[in-house]
Amino acid sequence: MLLVEGTSGSGKTLVSRYIEETLGFERYAIDGWLMKYLARPAGFTSLGQMFPTLPRGEDFWQEFLKRRACYDWEDARDILRRYEQGIRRREDAVPESEKKIIGYVLFGNYMQALDRSLREKRDVVQEGGPKMRRIFFRLNQLQKTHT
Repeated sequence: MLLVEGTSGSGKTLVSRYIEETLGFERYAIDGWLMKYLARPAGFTSLGQMFPTLPRGEDFWQEFLKRRACYDWEDARDILRRYEQGIRRREDAVPESEKKIIGYVLFGNYMQALDRSLREKRDVVQEGGPKMRRIFFRLNQLQKTHT
């Protein structure tokens, strides 16, 4: 597994796509998953519109470990469609409880697919910024206390 890390606009996607295309690695990027599985199917084209729909805070990650398998992609897309007008106006339209559902679905499916690829000993490149590294590190710590 290779980690490609950097700040916004630093070229993470360019580098990870190069690794994907030339070395045959599977590429994982949470932004790409957000657009491919949630935003576009719900009728959105801007990644910036999606960030306010995601949960924030330590309490989310503790709940995530317990509830990540309770919802599916369609549940999350329904929420985006229900609050579509407010999201497009860049309002904080999605209630916190429903942001958590979106987060459960997005991060749960992402991590499940990444774990599956690693278990199957596939070559993987994961791109993300320092925030994603902190999230995955914290999740690893929380999982150790829950097992």
